[in-house]
Amino acid sequence: MRLHIRVSTKASCNKICESDAGMRAYLTVAPEAGKANALLIQLLSDYFKVPKSAIKIVKGALNRDKIVDVDR
Repeated sequence: MRLHIRVSTKASCNKICESDAGMRAYLTVAPEAGKANALLIQLLSDYFKVPKSAIKIVKGALNRDKIVDVDR
């Protein structure tokens, strides 16, 4: 499954939201040294109940708009 996710960092809590506009991820960490990407993978892993190894950021590793593959 391929997802388009918009990420907001330095949020007050970690959460993933789905809406008509797509998915949004709110992360409490700053986008430094891959911390935000690691937390995004952890949140998606919990959200979809798959191992972290089943999630891969395909495009946008350095941007707030990301394309992510989730293997189920």
